[in-house]
This record gives sequence, C-alpha cells and structure tokens, in this order.
Amino acid sequence: RLETFFERVPQKKLVWNIPFNGLSVVLNSSTSDLMGNKYTRALVISLMVEVLTAAKAVHQRHIPQSFVEEMLEATAKMKPYHTSMKLDYDAGRPLEVEAIFGAPLKLAQQAGVDVPHMEMLYQQLKYLDEYDYIPEFLEIEANSIETLHKYAKLLGFDIEECKPWSTLDLINYYSKKKIN
Repeated sequence: RLETFFERVPQKKLVWNIPFNGLSVVLNSSTSDLMGNKYTRALVISLMVEVLTAAKAVHQRHIPQSFVEEMLEATAKMKPYHTSMKLDYDAGRPLEVEAIFGAPLKLAQQAGVDVPHMEMLYQQLKYLDEYDYIPEFLEIEANSIETLHKYAKLLGFDIEECKPWSTLDLINYYSKKKIN
C-alpha cells in the first residue's frame, strides 16, 4: 500500500537516493560533479529538505536538518561514482522512477506537502524513461547527401553510420512511444 511506503523504505535512504539518483541521470553527472558545483549542490540540498519535510508530514517521522549536512559530508568523502540509476539509464535499462520518486511524491502530495523540485525531477525522469537510450551522436549539416558523406568520411565514419534524419526521425527511432 502507498500509505506504508515510508515504513518500508527508510526515509534516510530516500534523502540521498532522490537527489543523487535523479540528478545524476537528468544532468548526466557523477556524485562528485553534483557536489562540486554550487548550483547542483543547491538542488541536492533542496531535494533533501523536501524529502525531510515529506517524511515528517506523512508519518510524523522527524529527521533532523543536520542529517542533510551529514549526508553531504559523507558524499563529499566518497570516491566519485555514477549512481545505480545513472548506470541503468546508460545501459538502456528501465529506471525505477515510480519506486524511488513516484510513491514518495504521491504521499507528499496527499499530505498537502509542496515538493516542487521532487515533482520536476520525477517528470523529467518519466520523460527520459519513455525513450530507449539515445547514444551520443555527431550532427553534420550539409546541403546534400554527398557532402554529408564526404565530411563523415573525413571524420572517420563509415557511410553506413550516416543517417539523414530530422530531429523527429531521431526521436521516433529511439522512442518507446512513437510520435506522429
């Protein structure tokens, strides 16, 4: 049951998992990247505070604000790495968006708690999870297919690797849900 979510999943675990798993995917970043930039660190803190607020409202479980600083200090001491969700995303595996983000978000909303950062991150992850992994690619704009092939060859690509696609073609090729 949704009501027992915070009883099954330790809130303290979510305080770390929600910001770092989500932001690592959305921002294509490691833990050290997120910690090393003042803007992403501020996002991490905002998300952590939202999780604390939601946990308190949903199950009257008070986690002290000092826990946020403890988590930040512990993360800063860790060897830089990519989170499990980032590894899943990079490997093209489904993300655990509902388990990690959806359930806590619904509970917070049901309790009347405003969690705008968590909601935005959830929506971004749902969007990304709708697509198969889109690999990095090089876009070459050319006025003819011959010119495209010429420059692709100069860059060391095989002609078979060249696709004369529009943005919509790219999205449709990798999308799990086709767009017309």
